Amino acid sequence: MPSQPTQALPGTPEKIAVMRERVERGEHLHHPQDARRPWKHAEAVAAMMAVVQSAESWECEWEVTGDEYDIVSPN
Repeated sequence: MPSQPTQALPGTPEKIAVMRERVERGEHLHHPQDARRPWKHAEAVAAMMAVVQSAESWECEWEVTGDEYDIVSPN
């Protein structure tokens, strides 16, 4: 779990940057106290794919729990 929550809203460039930093540190993408807003499934998937596509080269597994999407094994 990340050490600190973020107030950056999902889908914003700020949140994507936070998520990228978390992946680079080997942390899960989400903290239970991260800022949230209602998501449509397609929007959530698009935001997560933006994070994946922005990484240079790494393999991972996705974990989907309810409305949460997480990368569970970054390289």
